[in-house]
Amino acid sequence: MTDNISFNDRLRQVLLLALIIFLACVLFSELYIFLPGLLGGVTLYILSRTLYFKLIYQRKWKKGWTALLFLVTYLILISIPIFFAVQMISPKINSLIQNQDKLVTGLKAFSAKLEQSIGIQLLSDENTRSITQRVSSFIPRLLNSTVSVVTNLIMMFFILYYLLVNGREVEKYLNKIIPLKPRNVDKLASETKLMIRANALGIPIICCVQGAVAALGYWIFGVADWGMWGFVTGVFAFFPLVGTMIVWVPLVISMFST
Repeated sequence: MTDNISFNDRLRQVLLLALIIFLACVLFSELYIFLPGLLGGVTLYILSRTLYFKLIYQRKWKKGWTALLFLVTYLILISIPIFFAVQMISPKINSLIQNQDKLVTGLKAFSAKLEQSIGIQLLSDENTRSITQRVSSFIPRLLNSTVSVVTNLIMMFFILYYLLVNGREVEKYLNKIIPLKPRNVDKLASETKLMIRANALGIPIICCVQGAVAALGYWIFGVADWGMWGFVTGVFAFFPLVGTMIVWVPLVISMFST
């Protein structure tokens, strides 16, 4: 009898765990588009936590106004490089959309030079037109994706404000529900803080270095507006996987074709 009860309890635990995992997978698959905003808000909270607590507990600043001050500061720091990058690159994109013939001519010249070099025709007339149409249709979709970016920014700042105002209560609640010993929780928290701070300092430095090196390379090889393209390259270095390829690959193709 006791064995049956123990087996039933274990079966309920397994089924409950499976249900929790299933619901987590469903939520992640449906809400993954908002994941950058969630992670961004947590990251900014960890970076701001020490200074924020020092201001409200030692200097007796008000929680809400202090959290709002942090939000405005981060908004300015994030929006300035993005604003200048958009202002610089938007005329180039508009010119590319309005002058598709130049794009077709450049692709044909690029294909011809590749054919002379390796003896294989990579781009025919039909392929060139198809690629041109796809690029032209992709650029507006890329620009329209700003809605998703704005939504994630709003979520990020909302989560940051909530965590700053209710940070201590949230941390106490997490300490209760995490199934680890207190010393392991403290160790996990310290390692997480160290990793986030290292990334928060390392990523901007890498972006600046890549932008400066790219600007130097553009200047050496005679790229027009090399300073602007170097700045845009540094901004896009923040994005993983593709990153700076968004900038320098089209520039290389353009220079090679001309």
